Amino acid sequence: MMRNYISRLLIVTICTIVLSMLAYMLTIYSIKEYIPEVKANHQLFKGTNNNYNILLLGTSRMRNGLDPHVIDSITGLSTYNAAVPGSNAIEANMILQSYLVNNLPPQMVCLSADVILISSKKNISLPAAYVTCTDVPKIRSTLVDGGMPLGLYDIVPFLKLSEMTDLYRMSCLEGLLRHLGKQKQTSNRNNGFINSDTSSIAKDKPNAKKQMPLNVKCVKALDELISTCRQHNIKLVFVYAPEYKHYYTCNVTNLKEVMGVYEERAVKYGIPFLRYDSLDICLEGKYFKDNSHLNAKGAYLYSTIFANDILNKTAIYRP
Repeated sequence: MMRNYISRLLIVTICTIVLSMLAYMLTIYSIKEYIPEVKANHQLFKGTNNNYNILLLGTSRMRNGLDPHVIDSITGLSTYNAAVPGSNAIEANMILQSYLVNNLPPQMVCLSADVILISSKKNISLPAAYVTCTDVPKIRSTLVDGGMPLGLYDIVPFLKLSEMTDLYRMSCLEGLLRHLGKQKQTSNRNNGFINSDTSSIAKDKPNAKKQMPLNVKCVKALDELISTCRQHNIKLVFVYAPEYKHYYTCNVTNLKEVMGVYEERAVKYGIPFLRYDSLDICLEGKYFKDNSHLNAKGAYLYSTIFANDILNKTAIYRP
């Protein structure tokens, strides 16, 4: 009786492990094919033929504001927007170092000099987006520092599925269904950029006053990023994106302290600091979807201005 029970338990356990591994392999395949963030990261860090001239790093204000297609059409260069919404300097530093493993250094790195970049307390905004790249050393160490048990995942890989969000799971399922139905995958993503937002600000709504304390780890990561650029002879540029009537920064009570971090390093290392918070478009609500983010129309205008400044103010050369 006991022997039969143990045999059945063993069979169930083996079947469970096998099914879990099959589900894991299917999910990994699915997320690499059907989730834009994971697919883009997999290509960026595991690919070997990227070799962009300009790499854009930083927060959502960089991600939604600068369109590589517009920049490249003016500069004749090749640009990739690797900025991540909600990210900080730790993630930006991780992205740059991981990119350099398999690719030539870009001529230029443009980093969004935002408050959140050096005040956020998260290591990575969405760890699941890097789930197929955990063997890249800098990504691995950053994920581990952020609390992801990669040692356990190495032993039992399918436990990685616990990192998947509901949105990711739905995207995987929808992608597989489209694949089985032989429907063409569509995406309006352009070299990491995506902004099709047509909403605009109809009425001024100032943000509440708040303090954004500096995160020592983020400042350290910023210094590492600067050091990496200097070591690889990469032209680093700080960029402050347009915002609507200063409604974002004028409500950060320790703004002088935060921006001082960028300004001090810009002077010390000769880093160009391009500020766009006083452009004419910053007074027009029709170019913004909220106080600190441009809509699609604003992003096109900003990208045009930025591209010309890249040629005229940063001494970058066309290959």
